[in-house]
This record gives sequence, structure tokens and C-alpha cells, in this order.
Amino acid sequence: MGAILTAMSRSPALPRLRSGVSVVPFSSSAKEETYLVLLPNGRSLQTTRELHELIRHLDGSRRVEEIASLLSDIWGCSVRPEDVERWIDRTIAPHDLLAPDDDQPPDVPAYTAKAPPTRGILLIPGDLALHLSRPLRVLFHPLLSLPLLWTAVICHSLIHLDLQSGTPG
Repeated sequence: MGAILTAMSRSPALPRLRSGVSVVPFSSSAKEETYLVLLPNGRSLQTTRELHELIRHLDGSRRVEEIASLLSDIWGCSVRPEDVERWIDRTIAPHDLLAPDDDQPPDVPAYTAKAPPTRGILLIPGDLALHLSRPLRVLFHPLLSLPLLWTAVICHSLIHLDLQSGTPG
């Protein structure tokens, strides 16, 4: 099975990320640690810690076997080179995150993903939005969000009661 996956694999010998791709921590309501993969065309992808570890080692200086060994050490379980190739082929390559392989045979076309058509304009670049919103993530902590929610409910009720009474303020 491993030989079949290796023969079918489209991942380069020394896989590396396309230039302009960056990975940043992403704060969300998910229980697991998540990351955002920022693409040069403005798109972003949410990913897991495990996939972040894989992406982090796609620097063009390591072979798939070395990456598998590093991931095995980090995760504390056995990761085979075939697993790494499968993850690259199924999760990294379809999103056009890999740099083109210079040694690729000419009869194998390189995968090119097109950005989905969008209607609208870019109001705030992703890096700026991330920088501006990072301090606001504290508002989503349960110890702060619940009192803020109750304060909003009380204020709304007081305004509603005042409007219902019909007396000018």
C-alpha cells in the first residue's frame, strides 16, 4: 500500500510552501488550538495544530522522511512518510500552498487553484483586521462576556420601559 501511495504521490521531493504564505494563531471558540493560513491572494484557511506542525516543516530543506520523523517526535506517535505524502496531497496541494517543483516532469501539470469569484471590495486587509481584533478577544471570555450580556439586557429593558411609559425623558 505504501508503494502505491508513493507512486501516486504528487508531492515534491523537498516540499516547501509557496512564498507569501504565512500561518498565525487564531483565537476562536474551538476547544482545540487553531491557526489561520494566510495566502498571498487574500484568502485564509483555518487549520488545526497538527496541520500547522506539518506546514511549519515544509521549508524545502527536509525530505518527507525527515518530516515524518520530526512529527513522530513532536506528536509522540508513529508517523510514516506515506502519511505525510498523503496529507500533503490531500490537504496542502489542493489549496495551492506548495511552491512549484522545478524538477517536475513536463507531462504532469502543476495544480493551480483559482480563488472563488467574489463580489465586493476589500475593506480591511486580513493582517490589519487580525492586528486590530486581537485585543478584543478578551471580550469573549465567559467571565467578562456574561456580565456584558446582562448589562446589555438591563439597559435594553430600561429603554423599552421608558419608551412604553410615554413620558418624555
